Amino acid sequence: MMLRAKKRSGWPWLMSIVLLDAWCLTTALHAEPAKLMVLLPVSSVYKHLGMHAKNGFLLGLDQEAFTLNVNHDAWITLEFLDTRADRKHALTLAQQAVAGGAQAILGIISGDVVLALKDYVLREAHIP
Repeated sequence: MMLRAKKRSGWPWLMSIVLLDAWCLTTALHAEPAKLMVLLPVSSVYKHLGMHAKNGFLLGLDQEAFTLNVNHDAWITLEFLDTRADRKHALTLAQQAVAGGAQAILGIISGDVVLALKDYVLREAHIP
């Protein structure tokens, strides 16, 4: 009995090549890596969630960089900041991050911190 290989559609492969080319072109146009701030609680009651989120974020980033065969330090700069799950402290950190040129703020775990940052980050700073 002879096994035949299944015929594969070419469009997913073609789309991945097009997207990879577009990504390479856009990263080549940027002289500096993107600056991302990751606000996580690593010293409060949420510290275990914060550390797990940080480790998961770094693992996912490393896997994507490996898949694309790139060094993520060349196209992204990460800074991890401790919010202490405190809304006022987190707002101060977000304001400092935006003043420092952050292009996105990620990693918010606490709902209290989300409520404190949503108006500033989305309406005043206009960053994701």
